[in-house]
Amino acid sequence: MSRQIASLERAARTPLLERRHDGVRLTAAGYIVLRRAAAALDQIDATARELAGLPAEAGTVRLGWYPSAGALLVPRAIAILRRTHPAITVTSREGSTPALVRALRAGSLDLAVVASAPPFRPPDAESPHLELETLAERSLYLAVPAIHPFAGADSVDVTDLRGQRWIASPSTREQERLGSGPGWTNDPTSHTPPATGWPSCISSPPGVG
Repeated sequence: MSRQIASLERAARTPLLERRHDGVRLTAAGYIVLRRAAAALDQIDATARELAGLPAEAGTVRLGWYPSAGALLVPRAIAILRRTHPAITVTSREGSTPALVRALRAGSLDLAVVASAPPFRPPDAESPHLELETLAERSLYLAVPAIHPFAGADSVDVTDLRGQRWIASPSTREQERLGSGPGWTNDPTSHTPPATGWPSCISSPPGVG
């Protein structure tokens, strides 16, 4: 064993163990080598199982997602996971981004697909920070009647939307209504139509949504 340690230290060009009168302990470099070696052994083990045709380790992943992610993003991801890791079971739940973040903090979810909008602040102020990875970015679309001044425009600056009459979902305790926030003076008579009533509500009387 001592020869193997000496060989590793020569390769690393730094001591990996601190020799003490009461034994030995890892140096900072030793901890790095240990962590990397453990990861390498895991990869070797996974490669051996795959080559042997053994199924991947079974397990359950608890996934949360905000409503519109359930249309395409989440189903596609789950379909790919079923092909590549068939032994893994996915349980899912839908919720607002704030509710999903709280579930992550509480430990009732393993990961979540959440939404964010400019100015892209952290999802909460808790510590340690949640690990975030951008999966997709998309543009927001504005619906206006044909007679509206914005009709035919290639793009609209967000500052031009202030003061507009909004047809939007109402604010809740967790999420503000689209178009609401500091500095906005949108028409307070904006209301929420049924899903099938958006076109008529936007066109009469004119509004944006």
